Amino acid sequence: MDTSVGPFLGESWLMRVEGDRVVLGPLKPEFFKEYKDRVSKRRELLKLLWELCEVRGEDEIMRVLRSLLPHHGEIPAA
Repeated sequence: MDTSVGPFLGESWLMRVEGDRVVLGPLKPEFFKEYKDRVSKRRELLKLLWELCEVRGEDEIMRVLRSLLPHHGEIPAA
């Protein structure tokens, strides 16, 4: 989450990908809604992940999550 996002859309800037380019520009209302939706989903995912860890254990959840990643994006074991 970007703590520099101001309370007003006109004050906030967002780095985003448009096509194959990375652009920096003012936070537009449609992007703000998309951002809020994604944050909400990710909060829900984190709550579910925490609950899964309580039920199944961290090692099993880590193994399953790693198996979902393509080999080139694999997270190294800690």
